[in-house]
Amino acid sequence: MRQLEKIIINGTQYLLWNAAAGTRPTTAAIRLLLDGKAGVGGHHLLVVDTCRETIRLFDAAGQESALDATALYTASLWLARAGQAARAASLLDTLPAAARQRLSAGTARHIEVRLTDVFFHRLMNAASPAKIAG
Repeated sequence: MRQLEKIIINGTQYLLWNAAAGTRPTTAAIRLLLDGKAGVGGHHLLVVDTCRETIRLFDAAGQESALDATALYTASLWLARAGQAARAASLLDTLPAAARQRLSAGTARHIEVRLTDVFFHRLMNAASPAKIAG
């Protein structure tokens, strides 16, 4: 069973994927995962690789997007919950003060998501011409 976390900030749903475990979803897998009927549902997938210290943001179509302040803030929340407070703090330091204040004034809702082995296997075998590099 694979565990993910969904963080909802200002109505936007982010699923967090820990890439340090060595698995990376394909474009098709991202679309499946974020699909509200066939998958878990969500607006964005944040792929966090704590070993390489990289964070990548993907939309529901599976396309990589530029990291914005909300995505970085969401990643910092996840890092803090994962016991990486120093990394979370350094990530927050990259945000403009106004963005940090605006985001911290709001509420973030955390939801634990557990993928069954069958669904995870389906995700990992989802075919796509473009694999996520990394």
